Amino acid sequence: MIKEYSEDKKSFSNFKLIGKRSILIFAISFFYWIAVSTCHLIVTDFLTDWVATPWGKFIPRDSSLETGLVVTILLIIYIFYMAIKGKRRIISFIYWILLGSSVWLAYRFLIAAQIEIIHFPQYAILSFLFAYAIDPERKKVLIVSILFWVTLMGIVDEAYQYFYITRLFSHYFDFNDFILNEIGVALGLFLFYGFREIPSRKIGINDIWKSLEFKVVVSIILLFLSFSLLGIIHSYTHTKLETPIIYEHGFLKIYLERLPNKIGSWQERDLGGYFYTLDSLTGTSIMVLFGFLISLYQYELKEKLTLGRKFKSNLSKS
Repeated sequence: MIKEYSEDKKSFSNFKLIGKRSILIFAISFFYWIAVSTCHLIVTDFLTDWVATPWGKFIPRDSSLETGLVVTILLIIYIFYMAIKGKRRIISFIYWILLGSSVWLAYRFLIAAQIEIIHFPQYAILSFLFAYAIDPERKKVLIVSILFWVTLMGIVDEAYQYFYITRLFSHYFDFNDFILNEIGVALGLFLFYGFREIPSRKIGINDIWKSLEFKVVVSIILLFLSFSLLGIIHSYTHTKLETPIIYEHGFLKIYLERLPNKIGSWQERDLGGYFYTLDSLTGTSIMVLFGFLISLYQYELKEKLTLGRKFKSNLSKS
């Protein structure tokens, strides 16, 4: 047995591993993420090339809408099944409507090609596995922590893809994919935790400031701003670059786009119409807002109101 982490106010919720089965699932989750992060080109080639079957040849990408429709129908059936057996039905249905709307909005305005739909199941599977490894009995409801850390893993995945795997042909650092991954993470969490009782917990504003998640967010933002002010990170380029990382007059420069006029603009998409490429500020703002809304599911209404009262009280004192 592995000793449970003691509960304190430095994090919204605490991870807990129980026994060999959880360690095994945690290891599977981690190696699954490594595979997802390193096999982008292999997966892309598989989905966009001809596949031979006993019934003939087909390109998986061309069947993505049909596959998505089947998955959606199965998902709806599963949601109603959970609703019948579970609790907190009204709030859970509201969140599933929010998630469904988020998927549609992302598909309509953030996705350039059908193949990018793969982000949703990839990260839904990853968050589901991590949730099962860390909270196998579904009693602690660790939505906040799992949403944060698995979404951060998605950001690392996209950075590895842009700065290394596809550095010679990716046009820009894709903040859109950050959003797609985060939505996928939320889908996996609600498949795992949806229609479940929420354990009683209290949290104040000071607990948020002291949490590890908040410190990591602030550290990343400060690091990004510092590198931008020092002239190391550049959001835009005026000329075509061979790679996003270059040395110019002996100084390191990191560009978030390789081709000019890509980030923060409307671009034509393979599906017809246009999609918007998010800049760093807009993308980060959407991620934080979406994460905040999803995180509220972890707390009961009374605790949300208590949180609001504490916030107002702190403001009045200051």
